[in-house]
Amino acid sequence: MYSQMLLVFTLLWVSAVRSVPRNRVVSAELVCTDIDMQLHIVLERPIRGTVRAFVKERSEDLACSHLYSEDGDHNALVFKIPLGTCSMQKTQQSVNRFSFTTTVYFSFHSLFVSKDDVAYRITCDYAQQIPETMYNVTAGVGVREIEESNADERSNEDVECSYSVRKAGSEIDSRDSTAYANLGDEIVHEWSCAKMLPTQFIFVHDCIVNPEFDTGNDPVIVDSQGCVMDELAMGTIKYSSDGRSASSHHFAYKFADYPNLLFKCSISICDREYAICSRTDGSPLLEPLECAPTRESRSIGTASWSGNTTVEFTNTYTLSTEVHIMEGLRPTSVYVRSGRFAWITVPLRALAAPILVLLIMLTTVLTVRRVRTTQPTKTLTATELRA
Repeated sequence: MYSQMLLVFTLLWVSAVRSVPRNRVVSAELVCTDIDMQLHIVLERPIRGTVRAFVKERSEDLACSHLYSEDGDHNALVFKIPLGTCSMQKTQQSVNRFSFTTTVYFSFHSLFVSKDDVAYRITCDYAQQIPETMYNVTAGVGVREIEESNADERSNEDVECSYSVRKAGSEIDSRDSTAYANLGDEIVHEWSCAKMLPTQFIFVHDCIVNPEFDTGNDPVIVDSQGCVMDELAMGTIKYSSDGRSASSHHFAYKFADYPNLLFKCSISICDREYAICSRTDGSPLLEPLECAPTRESRSIGTASWSGNTTVEFTNTYTLSTEVHIMEGLRPTSVYVRSGRFAWITVPLRALAAPILVLLIMLTTVLTVRRVRTTQPTKTLTATELRA
């Protein structure tokens, strides 16, 4: 009799439990702030029974979990995770671009995780440094199977950039062609970066040239806006359609007393979606700036440009390359006549014309006088004498 009553009670209790409809998540939104990651959840119905949220493998840690209590008709929940806590994974995308990633569970049982529960793999991306003010980042929030919690992780490979100089028409991989050039040869500058995100592009700026040592006043040939300061020193920089490379052409030149040229340029990794590169007025740089030169002189450093925009960069690589100019200008020979009185040739050249005129006049006068003195004398007759 006792066993039968216990069995009936157990069946009634199980039936009652099953009669309670299970709640479920109907929407989820991720909010990224400067101090934490926030997962905003909306349930289908107000809380009835147990609802808890916790970071994967940290369900017993009070700092990484939260048990929600029944609160009338309230069905909106917020779960906050401070940045860098609860075994949060930090992925370095580049020098000043990184992300935080973790997995959050929402469970409707106080002990177990079942197929009815949900798990979210959430990621917040940050550019430069963590912002000083709160802002929302559009981030994908997806409901995943519990077993797939490690999916959709970002790559942590750093961007790799290179800078080379070669003679136009030479093989790209030829070391000889990149190390030597004759004065007047057309040379090509090439900048490129690999392992970039699809939304990223390079921006070349702040280039100088020197004879392989600091002169104390190295000429700036490309300014902070990526504009060429002197077309003799550097040709217009042209970017590829995908933004991953750039090039410039000009004719080889050299310093007066040194055969080597050392070019040093800065390459910034900018992004069309994140304001990694920005102007001082706060507006983002989403494409390389277009330069509109209005030159007053060909001298380096005296060019003026339309607009007065200064660009700020944070994710920047400084690269250098060198080229040896093998030949200089061929001098034109100038000869001076040898002799004891060679020093008088210069003033005599200046007096040659007037001296020639005087000689011609003197010759004419002497000729006239000679003609007059050589005319025959007429003999008078006796009749002419009487008269």
